[in-house]
Order: sequence, then structure tokens, then C-alpha cells
Amino acid sequence: MSQTVAFFDLDNTILIGSSGLMYLRYLLQTPDASFSTKLNATLQAARYRFAMIDYTAVAVKLVDSVSNSSEEVAREVYQDFYDEVLANKISPLARQRIAEHQAQGHLVAVISAATQYVVEPVARAVGVADVLCTRLEVKNGLFTGQVIEPPCFGPGKVYYARQFLQQHGAALADAYFYTDSDVDLPLLELVGHPVAVNPDRRLTQVARQRGWPIEFFAWS
Repeated sequence: MSQTVAFFDLDNTILIGSSGLMYLRYLLQTPDASFSTKLNATLQAARYRFAMIDYTAVAVKLVDSVSNSSEEVAREVYQDFYDEVLANKISPLARQRIAEHQAQGHLVAVISAATQYVVEPVARAVGVADVLCTRLEVKNGLFTGQVIEPPCFGPGKVYYARQFLQQHGAALADAYFYTDSDVDLPLLELVGHPVAVNPDRRLTQVARQRGWPIEFFAWS
């Protein structure tokens, strides 16, 4: 019998809210952040909210600006962000659903456009070891300013999901994918068990048209 994999998106799925916007707000409230960092965060938040820039580009700029290009510093900053903000934003129902899959012997992986510095602390908190995400290039402990291609966004999620499934002898036809966004339709349309969670307007329409389950991972 082949392995069954359940993929879970991060933002608005495992987390109640967007980690990107929460991080930008966190920076604005951090006393130690420089004026230029706060100004950059304000501009990026506005651009991100109105879909004027993609999340990956924002993530690269912000990680570099708050860490002085040091990966070690970035991990410390993002761990503080997790401890102070994200730890309180994990949906209990997402935890429950992840545990249900694990109890059935399914392999669970978090798949997200966010960087490893955001995703890994959340994955550990919900008991998930496997993380597929956007990764930033690091050389000699310093960020190069480049993303390891492709970013784990839209079609990029299909790329990483296929790799993961192949490594574990699993099939798309047996896989689950929980996500909130129509941006993830490339992968939703390939898995055997697509699930719309806290879906945006377009994903709600598509899910209804195709008879996909719609779930709401709100506070319980």
C-alpha cells in the first residue's frame, strides 16, 4: 500500500491570518527596529495588501533588512516573532485535523510560500517534521539576496509536492491538500482530495462548482 500524504498550507489555514501581514505589523511595533526598517515594512504592507507585489519578493527584502544579511540573526528574529505572535495564531482545528491524519498513518507536510524562518517554528509546534517552503540562498552564513528557485508559490507548490511524493512513494491521486487561496489551484486540481479551508472568494466559487469540501478552521 502506498503512503498517503496530507499537505497543509500555512497562512489562513494552519494559522488564523496571514503570517506576512502579521510580521509586517510586528516590525512596526518592535522598539528595536530602525526607522528605515519600519518605513520599509509600512510600504511593503500596503503593497502586499493591495496585491501590488508578490509575497516572495516581500519576504526576501524583509529577511535581509532585519538580519543584516545574517541567517543566524534571522532565525533569532523570526523565533521571537513566533513566540510573541504566531504561537497564539495556530488554529486548534488545524491541529486536530493534522493529528487525525497522523493517527491514520498519513504523512503530513506543511507547504507554504513563506520562508523556512516563518514556517519551521509553526510546523514544529503542530508536530509536523516535513516542511516545503520558499528557501533563501545562504552562503557562508549570509543571505545572497536570491531565492532558491522555484519559490514555493502557485505552480512552485506543484514542483515541491511532486518531489516530496516521489521521495515517499506516494501519489497525487491519494494526496490531500488543505488551503485557503485560489493561488493554490494548480496543486488543488492535481490532488485526489482537495479541501478549501477558510477560502477566499474565488476558491469558494471553484470549490462549490467542483464539489470540493469547504471547511473553516476557526477558533474552537
